[in-house]
Amino acid sequence: YIVEYEYSDRTASLCNVVMGTTNYALPASVGVRTELKLTADGTALTIKRNLAACDVTFSYFSVKEVDHGANVDGVKYFDTENANAVSPDNVVREYGSDRYWAAIGDSMTDGTDWDEGLAARVNAYHVDEAVGGYFVATANENDPPTKFSIETDIWPTVKTKGYDISSWLWGTNDFIYRAAGASTLPNAQTAATAMWDEADALGVYGIVIETLPFGSAAGANPDKNADLKAWNAWQKAQAQARGYIWVETWSTFHDPNHVDADAMYDIYHTGDGVHLNTTGMAVLEQLVYDAAAAALNAPRTLIGNKLATVKGYLSEPQRTNLLEYSQALTQTGWLVLNDASVDNYAAAPDGSTTATRIIDNNAGGSTIVGRYQNVTVAAGKAYTYSTFCKADQLERIIMRTYNYDAGSNGRTWFHIPTNGAGTIGTQAAQHTDAGIEYLGDGWYRVYIVMAPTTTALNGGFVTEVAETDGVITVTRDGTSSILVWGQQAEESSHVTSYIPTAVGSETRTASQLEAPNSILPDKGSLVLDVNMTSFPVSYTQRIFNCGSYAAGFYIETLSGGKFRFYRKNGAPPIILVQSNVTATAGVDHKVAISWDESTIRISVDGETPVEAVNAGTIDRTDNVDIGTAGFAGGLERPACTIGDLKIYNKVYTGSKLQELST
Repeated sequence: YIVEYEYSDRTASLCNVVMGTTNYALPASVGVRTELKLTADGTALTIKRNLAACDVTFSYFSVKEVDHGANVDGVKYFDTENANAVSPDNVVREYGSDRYWAAIGDSMTDGTDWDEGLAARVNAYHVDEAVGGYFVATANENDPPTKFSIETDIWPTVKTKGYDISSWLWGTNDFIYRAAGASTLPNAQTAATAMWDEADALGVYGIVIETLPFGSAAGANPDKNADLKAWNAWQKAQAQARGYIWVETWSTFHDPNHVDADAMYDIYHTGDGVHLNTTGMAVLEQLVYDAAAAALNAPRTLIGNKLATVKGYLSEPQRTNLLEYSQALTQTGWLVLNDASVDNYAAAPDGSTTATRIIDNNAGGSTIVGRYQNVTVAAGKAYTYSTFCKADQLERIIMRTYNYDAGSNGRTWFHIPTNGAGTIGTQAAQHTDAGIEYLGDGWYRVYIVMAPTTTALNGGFVTEVAETDGVITVTRDGTSSILVWGQQAEESSHVTSYIPTAVGSETRTASQLEAPNSILPDKGSLVLDVNMTSFPVSYTQRIFNCGSYAAGFYIETLSGGKFRFYRKNGAPPIILVQSNVTATAGVDHKVAISWDESTIRISVDGETPVEAVNAGTIDRTDNVDIGTAGFAGGLERPACTIGDLKIYNKVYTGSKLQELST
């Protein structure tokens, strides 16, 4: 490959290109056209920012392939000056990632280690934050440490960089290097609690790795071993209580038959009883991968009852799940369709054993197999039907609407293999939309949107098992089965987060996130990332609001995919600026605004800012609402995700505001 680039602006940080596990820095000065030659190794070539806080702009960037070192251009993969350049699978544009991972540790983590291999597997940008032991020396080296380097040196740096995820592998030094009886445990607990409280407040998702055994290391003794085991029990309880991922290591690394008590298997360390060798690093990498890949690898995961990113706020309108017993398809309301389904058969996406197995009744022959529930729908309204599903003995599912009118009835097939490569198969013309999303561990969420009926009708929402795309029947021999969980039918033109039900329907109230109005300066700038599930059909929906209707400060969305920024001061004129960018539902957009006593501005996705004359100051009669209602009576709150909200007490204009929205 030949990578050619030129910066027009950058901070002290750099961009990297990454091939496999090797990072190649792009160190050129601003305004210097520079070429970097790399030998392809068969892995993907990815362009990444060097740090989460990195801020760079390229005036030129291209990647070319040269045939076996010959001095002729091969395929030009992409080029900022060539609109016809292509981007194949083996060259990935990634100017940033939603997954910034700080791997915090001592010599067990620092350098080329288990975390580098894991980062390559899950395509998460990460950085080591490590020192040679966490403890800070006390006046008497035999006293337990009152401060830890992780607390005083590492965490203050990590928390300012905007990481989404942090993993903690507390080192063994803190427990080995102390006098017998001088327990490290209380001070370590205090330090960890303070850090994790801050991580929770910052929205940093935690992965806590059980500290490894060290019984055969120099300095180990029964008191220190007991100290370490008490520490592991405590941090496991803390991790689980906070909803972090806990990675167990002792069941793999601890050798119960070792001549030294509480020692590591000798095959896993370098000879000192502590540090992992190549084999041990590979084993630790796999343990963390098995426990944490869903958080590090999947851009979306199931948290509670919501599909949400690890980092971000999900704003949703009020919705009602019309299906009762959404997690128990053999209960009242659900009807048999040549099946012998079993509730509570397997682990569901939320970890509970509540998934239903839909399986044929083993009656011989071939026919339709599934479960369904009847629901009366209103005329002229769109309805969305969704379920979580996983392959069992078969790996296809049908989402069906029936017994409504001809324009609304139909079947849509989905392929749900356990490797995550699911697809939508044959889609009914009567289903105006359909979607599939992979959640990890073989689970998907699939949905269809039914075209509105002409009159109010009582029909059914049906889940069926399928062997082949486009074929409605399966063999009834006891081998036709899939797993389902979380059935939902809602009056909506798009799918929303799951609402569990038991007897009867359940309603989720509209989302509302408030903050003190003091967070808004009299003049300043605001940037947020927003992904609209859908745009309003008419009127507007506010995604950020402060003040009253008569004197409001708000960002809102319009039908047709427009964002605009309002400043209303209680009397005409109404001051607003509307972006020229047409936004797309389901796509991430970055909105930047700024305001002062004379002008308001908006820029979306790097456009030249649009400006209007302003007057007056911000009305602070109400709190700041994020994900708020439309201004006309009865309009619902917007359906969107909002993340990376930043408010500055500095007014950015022109190219800087444009840069903030890029």
